[in-house]
Amino acid sequence: MDNDVSTATTKTTRQGRQRRRIIGGAVAAAVVVAAVVVGGTLQHSKAGTSGALGGVGCPTIDPTTHHLSTPLIPGVDWSSCNLSGGNLSDLSMNLSKADLSGGNLVGMTLSGANLTGSNLSGANLLGATLTGADFTGATLTGVKSGQIIGTATLPAGWIIANGYLVGPGANLTGANLLGATLTGADFTGATLTGVKSGQIIGTATLPAGWIIANGYLVGPGANLTGAILTGATLTGANFTGATLTGVKSGQIIGTATLPAGWIIANGYLVGPGANLTGANLLGATLTGANFTGATLTGVKSGQVVGTATLPAGWIIANGYLVGPGADLTGANLTGANLNFSVLTGADLTGATLTGVQSGAVTGGSPSPMLPAKWMLLTGYLIGPGANLTNANLMHKNLTGADLTGATMNGAMMTSVTYSNTICPDATNSSAQTPETCAGHGGGL
Repeated sequence: MDNDVSTATTKTTRQGRQRRRIIGGAVAAAVVVAAVVVGGTLQHSKAGTSGALGGVGCPTIDPTTHHLSTPLIPGVDWSSCNLSGGNLSDLSMNLSKADLSGGNLVGMTLSGANLTGSNLSGANLLGATLTGADFTGATLTGVKSGQIIGTATLPAGWIIANGYLVGPGANLTGANLLGATLTGADFTGATLTGVKSGQIIGTATLPAGWIIANGYLVGPGANLTGAILTGATLTGANFTGATLTGVKSGQIIGTATLPAGWIIANGYLVGPGANLTGANLLGATLTGANFTGATLTGVKSGQVVGTATLPAGWIIANGYLVGPGADLTGANLTGANLNFSVLTGADLTGATLTGVQSGAVTGGSPSPMLPAKWMLLTGYLIGPGANLTNANLMHKNLTGADLTGATMNGAMMTSVTYSNTICPDATNSSAQTPETCAGHGGGL
């Protein structure tokens, strides 16, 4: 009797274990099915992580053929996968409604792929081959590209220009669109920081603050290094954060939002690093302008109003910008203080220097062009009517100098060499024996 009870108990226990195994297996199978089939669309298992960029369920890429290990299935979830260099050219290539968002598709071959309705937001398609691919209805927000090969069917507002996917929300950071044809492109919401351009053809829909001027994309953060904006209409443009080093302008029309230190003066964009070669700033108001690093060779001025931050060696004197290479022909610098100025290569032909004060003036090479009868001697401008009060001319050679009308009170003249020197009272030092101008006007 006891043996019968024991046997019955053992059978009951075994049957219970079997039932639990069956139920557990059914639950596991149900979990697998639920994980693989979602809404009638086959999804890849999240067990494999090969090729993933923080995601799962990514296929591997054969290093020899570059083919993908997983069949292409509409609606597949390959978000954040590393598919770089993958080749889909000989597969069915049906990736409609696929999720490729955030994926690395660099150098991928997608020739003829059906990507209708797919999500490629934030994907990187640098160097991808898209010949014959169909992106109708695809989401391309934040897509990165460049060096794209081939043409493709794209959503409305999207084009391929200079190898870039250009359209609403595209990430075009640092893109080079020099000479690009942008007809029909919609840049709404696009990231254009550091974009380079020039010789742009066609019109496009642009974000707020952006315009096309003189063939350049002009807007916040644009890279306009060396751009030629002469005669451009800049109304409504926003240059905030733009790189304007070497920008050349003149005859600018309209007003614009400019970076700190930049102004529009006399039709010129004036600011750090600007190319103002030969600019005419006569009568310009320069308040708030920063000329640091600007090229001012041949700049003309006079009657300048306001103060500005100037490059080393430059000053504003009598309303003139005075510095190396400045065009000061005919300038009226009467009574100007030119102490510590740099006149290397400056042209002062015909300038009026009566009463000019100087000292520690730098000439250098090329030497400045001075008015007739003027010379630059050891940092002093010496000529008719010069103000040489307290000047230190000890041991200097004044041969041929014209000091007519010069003021020389307190000037240090010990051991000066005179020869055919015109003294402040207009007498010639050669009339004295030995030659001298002492006692001949100007406080000597």
